[in-house]
Amino acid sequence: MRRVLNYIQETIDDKRIICATSLDEIFMWVDASHATHPDMKGKPGGILTMGWGALHCKSSKQKLNTRSTMESELVDVSEYLPYDIWFIHFLAHQVYMIKSNKLFQDNESAIKLESNWRNACSSSSRHIDIRHFWVKDRTENKELKVSFCLTELMLADYFTKPLQGKSFHEFRN
Repeated sequence: MRRVLNYIQETIDDKRIICATSLDEIFMWVDASHATHPDMKGKPGGILTMGWGALHCKSSKQKLNTRSTMESELVDVSEYLPYDIWFIHFLAHQVYMIKSNKLFQDNESAIKLESNWRNACSSSSRHIDIRHFWVKDRTENKELKVSFCLTELMLADYFTKPLQGKSFHEFRN
């Protein structure tokens, strides 16, 4: 708690800038650290933006145990996607129609499962609960486009891992 209070005190005069590069595009970064808590549950994180600065971000503890990093990321996307959907509905009621909704992830196996569920499943992924595959319905209906993001550029890492030095300052800014 002392570190958090020191951080807030030292950065209280920093400018927080939020701007939209476009009013019809939403960008979402979702990542998870697998089995980081003592009970082996993961640490998911997500960030939602329309350009520069975070409109919504979340860091929490996963509600269930997962067997792999890929599964942790799949569970995290299914837990974070409702915020994206709410934001799209909110903007629609403000008369802004979203034309592009992009999700960035750094786990290619999770991307394949989210985009091509049945054809990407193998014997090691059939145990995954069907409720996490509703993301695939969104991608199939062209409501969401899932794209690969290099780990070094994964904004959600700020909420899932203890970053140090340069990485911390880059993501914070």
